Formats: sequence, structure tokens, C-alpha cells
Amino acid sequence: MLPPEYHLFNDLIWQFQPKLDESLVQLWEGAQATTEASPLDAEQLESDTEALMSHLSMTAWAFHGLPTPNQSVPAFGKKLSSAQVATVILREIALVPERAQLLDALECLLRFQSAWLYLAGEVTLADCARRLAVALPQVSMTENPLLRKMVERGLATDDSTRTS
Repeated sequence: MLPPEYHLFNDLIWQFQPKLDESLVQLWEGAQATTEASPLDAEQLESDTEALMSHLSMTAWAFHGLPTPNQSVPAFGKKLSSAQVATVILREIALVPERAQLLDALECLLRFQSAWLYLAGEVTLADCARRLAVALPQVSMTENPLLRKMVERGLATDDSTRTS
């Protein structure tokens, strides 16, 4: 049950909503993602990924529950490297029908992370997150540096928790 004051003043509260910075509204709503027409730069996406994923708020961004390279089945008599295992995993994820939902969710989360970083005063990192959100549906899963980093981080995290 809500307090009586809320019922009494509810209609009046909403006429005083704060004015938000237009760039913040665009980050939140994803307006820039649909209007951006600049070509994608692979080096820029790599540097954006490294900068963003090194931020403390991004430490949990990983795909967990993945097989580790130590557990992988040898291919053609050779053990696969972490990068090769990441490529195989991303290739497999790209084949499942739920990949569209995964990419939509990650794009939305990147936009929200971008808005949060903007509010936290991390404007450069907010731009990195925004560019990565824009690129997410445009870059193949196996070529996307953010997805690769998330898989590699998940492989490393899962491997370290299994060995300890």
C-alpha cells in the first residue's frame, strides 16, 4: 500500500520531471545507434573493447560456463589455443536461433552502460560503449572484438575457478 501523500500528489509529481541532457537521452534510447553512418574501423573497435573491458564496471562481462582449452578435444591431433576455442564458440553461438536475442540484449546493455559511464563522468568510455553498441549488429560474431573478449574472459575465469 502506498502512502496517502503519494496518492494525493502523484499527478503533480510528473509535471516536474527533470530535463535530461540530450546526449544522455540519445545514449539511453539508442537514437545515435540508428543514425550513425560512419564506416566501422576494426582498429577503433579493438581499442574501444580494450578500454571498456579494462574498466572496473566491466569485470563481470564474460560468457561463463564454457569449456576450457585444457578440456577441449584435440582437433587433428593438436590442442586448440584459447583464441581458437573462442572462435569455435563464437561460430557455434552464431548458428543458434537465440543469437538475435543475445545480440539485442548486449546492444541494449551497452547503451545502458554507456549512459551510466556518461553520468559517472567517463565520457570517453561512454563513447567507446556507444560505438561498440552500434557495431554489435554490424560485425560478424567471430570478428567482433567485444564478443571475443567476453568469451576469452569467460574461458580464463572458468579455468581459474576450476583449478583452484
